[in-house]
Order: sequence, then structure tokens, then C-alpha cells
Amino acid sequence: MTSRKDFVSECSVRHVRLIGLNAAIAQATVSYAEGIALKDGDRVPPFSEIHTLVLVKVQGRWLISAQNIVHQSPWGK
Repeated sequence: MTSRKDFVSECSVRHVRLIGLNAAIAQATVSYAEGIALKDGDRVPPFSEIHTLVLVKVQGRWLISAQNIVHQSPWGK
């Protein structure tokens, strides 16, 4: 459905909060400033998302236990 060509996202970590020795909550913004090209030539307009992750440390590695994604309104609207 999507084309890998020109598929560029920008990710920035907003914050990470430890909630124990082996658990954390992280929040990041993922933006698609150019939108996303579809295989049929159409484009999804620019948008951004807020990703909230629940992380758990297991055997010395941080793993994603849960994730929530909230779609943000397009820029300029």
C-alpha cells in the first residue's frame, strides 16, 4: 500500500520517566512532514503522531510491553 520511496519520518523523544527499577514510560513524537507516498501515486498528507510506550527491563534489555499511538492534526489546520 505504501511506497518505501521517499518514506521519511522524524522522531524526537519527548520524555522518559522511570517508574521503578525495571519499568519506564516513554513518549515520542513521530512526524511525516512530507506525508507518505502510496504505490498508486497518491499521497497521505503531512501528519504527526504521539507514541507512548510502556517499557520493561528483562534480563538487562528494555522491551516494549505496550504502545499507544495518537494521531495529531495536520500542520497548519
